[in-house]
Amino acid sequence: MEEEHGNIFTVFRFNGRMLHDIIIEATKDFSSDYCIGLDRYGTVYKVALPTGKVLAVKKLHQSEDNMLIDNLKAFESEILALSEIRHRKFVEIYGFC
Repeated sequence: MEEEHGNIFTVFRFNGRMLHDIIIEATKDFSSDYCIGLDRYGTVYKVALPTGKVLAVKKLHQSEDNMLIDNLKAFESEILALSEIRHRKFVEIYGFC
């Protein structure tokens, strides 16, 4: 299957639409059946890619316009922390959009 869908990192770098479509399909449009976590800012889903790789994907909650700036700051802080931490209980961050 790796040949059919290409290298996952190529998808991350060059074809965000394709990756998004794969995530939507793999989670059946973010069905609660694939939910593995929830916090103030978003829901985390388990995504099994056609290549066999399994990822955790966080979908941010929709927010009111006045809360958007606060949510973006919190999101940026979370991304920064996850990109720097190395611990067996945390997954490696590949990217965000």
